[in-house]
Amino acid sequence: MPSKRPESLAIAEQKIRKLESEVARLTSENERFTEQFIRWQYNAQKRGISRAVLDDQLPVIDRDSAEKKT
Repeated sequence: MPSKRPESLAIAEQKIRKLESEVARLTSENERFTEQFIRWQYNAQKRGISRAVLDDQLPVIDRDSAEKKT
């Protein structure tokens, strides 16, 4: 007579499948981001845009001042 599997084993298998699916999704997403970065890097270099320019900080947006004007 076969013994019943513990519920904890079924839960662990379900969690493993979910994590494997997430790893596959993130791996695919990372590959797309890598391809996009290489394309942007090539286009920036082709147009003479330096890394220093690309690494510039974003401007600070003062959201409070816009709210006060209304």
